[in-house]
Amino acid sequence: MNIRNAHINFKLFLDKIDSEAYPEISPEEIDVFLNESIRRFVKVRYGRNNIYKTGFETTQKRIDDLKELVKTNKAGSIETSDYSLTGLNVYEVDLATLTELDGSTTSYKYQFHLKSRVHITKENCDLWTGVTEITQDKFNRVEKDPFNKPEGGEVLMFFEGNNIYLRAAQDIVVDDFITTFIKQPKQVKLGTTVLGDSVLGTNIISNVSDAQNMRIFVNDPISGPGIPEGTTIVAKGNEGSAINTITISNNATTTVLGATFDTSVEFELSDHTHDEIVQMAVTIALENLESRRVQTQPVLNENKIE
Repeated sequence: MNIRNAHINFKLFLDKIDSEAYPEISPEEIDVFLNESIRRFVKVRYGRNNIYKTGFETTQKRIDDLKELVKTNKAGSIETSDYSLTGLNVYEVDLATLTELDGSTTSYKYQFHLKSRVHITKENCDLWTGVTEITQDKFNRVEKDPFNKPEGGEVLMFFEGNNIYLRAAQDIVVDDFITTFIKQPKQVKLGTTVLGDSVLGTNIISNVSDAQNMRIFVNDPISGPGIPEGTTIVAKGNEGSAINTITISNNATTTVLGATFDTSVEFELSDHTHDEIVQMAVTIALENLESRRVQTQPVLNENKIE
C-alpha cells in the first residue's frame, strides 16, 4: 500500500470521503495520525506490552513486522570515556556517529538495541567477541564481584545518554564496535506533484518542496516505458546552489513526456503491516476528533490486530 492509498483507506474507514460531516481532516492531519500509529506499532512489536505478551522475534510474524527497520552499523569512533578517571577501562561510542559498515554516512537514526559485538586487542592477539549488556544499577555490584567483573576477553556494555559504554579488563583495548538495532522509521507524508515540461535538452523545475524525497513517474515517454535512455535527473534539497529544484538532462533522446515528480514519503514497514497501521491510525483519530467511541489508552486495548 502506498501513502495515497493509505489516505484513501483512512478516509473510508473514518467515513470522511467527500462528506460534509464535521470535522473534515486535512492530509497533513492524516499524516500525523499515520506517523503516530507507526510509532506505537514499532514500540508494541518491539516490546511485550501487547495482548500476547510477545516481543520482537518471538514469532515469525513479529520478525517480519519490523524486518525492514533492522540495521547493522559500526562505530564512527571509539573514545576513552570519563570513567577512566576512576581507574576503569571504559570506552565510549556515540550513537549519533554510527556509520555503515563500509564507513559511509547513514541516513537513519538508532532507536532500539538488538545486539552488539566488539573487536578487542590484547598484546599480539585480536578477535571479535560478543558483549554482556548490564543495567546501570548493576554496574557497581559487578565491579565489586570478583566472579562477574570483566576478565579475559569479556566486555560489559551499558547505556548512558546517547552513548554506549564498553567496560573491558584493564589489559584489553576495544578498537571497533558493531551494533544491530531497530532504526527510527521515516515520517510518512502525502506530498505534492509537479508536472515536467516536454522540452529537448535540459529542463529545470523550480520551487519544489522537499526535492530530496522525490519519486519519478513517467506516463508516456517517447522511447517506450520508463525514462528514456540517457536521461539524468538531479534533485536539490534545501542546501547549496539551485535549492529546491529538479534538473532533467537528456542529450540522447527527447526529454520525458508527462513526467510527474511526487514528493510523497512512503511506508518503510513491511507491506503486510500497512492495513494494521491505517486501522490503528483511524482508532487514534476517532478518539481525538470524534466523540469518545473508542479508547486507545492504555496501549493494550488498541493492539488486538496481530
